[in-house]
Formats: sequence, structure tokens, C-alpha cells
Amino acid sequence: VLGVRAGCRRFHFAMEGERGAFLILHHGLFGSHQDWRRAGYVQALSSDFRLILPDARGHGRSDRPAEREQYALARFSDDLVAVMNELDIRNAHFVGYSLGALVGLDLVMRHPERVRLIMLGGEAPAVTAEARDQWRQWSAQIRERGLAAWMEAERGAGRLVAGPAPGEEAQVPALALLEAMAD
Repeated sequence: VLGVRAGCRRFHFAMEGERGAFLILHHGLFGSHQDWRRAGYVQALSSDFRLILPDARGHGRSDRPAEREQYALARFSDDLVAVMNELDIRNAHFVGYSLGALVGLDLVMRHPERVRLIMLGGEAPAVTAEARDQWRQWSAQIRERGLAAWMEAERGAGRLVAGPAPGEEAQVPALALLEAMAD
């Protein structure tokens, strides 16, 4: 796992593969770069692409700021631009799921020259009132039950595919992220 400074935060990512075009695989809400490994994408793609596997801010091994403004969508895509700049990458293909799809949309709209081909899944191209309401409901449920219990219930119901639940230290950043997305 590698890291860069994005603003005043540490942003972690992994790289796999030694040839081909660069391909960023961005995980979903409460996931990490490990989700792509568990799902088999890294093994399937690393022989043909140079994979960049970020842990988005507030996720995985990246810093978890507690301030809501740190989770503005533009911050997520700016983190990716910082990684690309650090690695001297002009542009890359992008695959994003859920939160990763929203980040990809922001990246391609704000930095179109940095994206070669984009593939998105698990999210609508525009954040709807229903999505914002869902994020507010999740925030309330996390406040009531705690992050680990909420994640376990969501996973049990088949609505969350993220890996192991983070520790309770992640609850404040998780709430800040959900509330920022809802706003």
C-alpha cells in the first residue's frame, strides 16, 4: 500500500500490475481497496492493466477526518488527481461502484482530461432526493445502533457488500461522510 498527501490528509492506495493502461478501481461506501481483491477483479485485471486501488478518505487505511466539509464530493476526486500527479499519470481508465461511481462522475466532469474511459455502477448519474433521504436514515440508524451493528444488519439484509466492519473510531467520520453526502 502506498500513500500520498492530499491536502493535509494521508490518502492510501495500492497498485497492482506492471503493464497496460492505468485503471483506477474505486470502491463503494464504507468499502476499501480490498473489496476489489475479494471480488476477484484485481486478479482478473492485473495482467492487462496497471491498477490503482484507492482507499477513499474516511475508508480503509486513509485518514478519517471528523469534519463534514472534508467529505465534499470534490475532495474525493481531488484526492485521485493528487495520486495521479504523484505518480506522473496524465490520464487513466476509471471503474467506480456506488460511492466510487459518484466520485467518477465528479472526476470526469471536473477533470475530463484525466479520464480515458469510465464505467460506473451501483449509483444514479444524479443524486436524487431519495438517495439523500436514505443517507439521512442511515445516519440516524448509526447514531441509534452504532456503526458496527448497522453494518452487520445491512450486510445480513444483502444491502451492503463492504468487508469487515471498522472499529467504533470510524463512527464519527462515517456520520460526517453520510451527512455531507445528504447535504
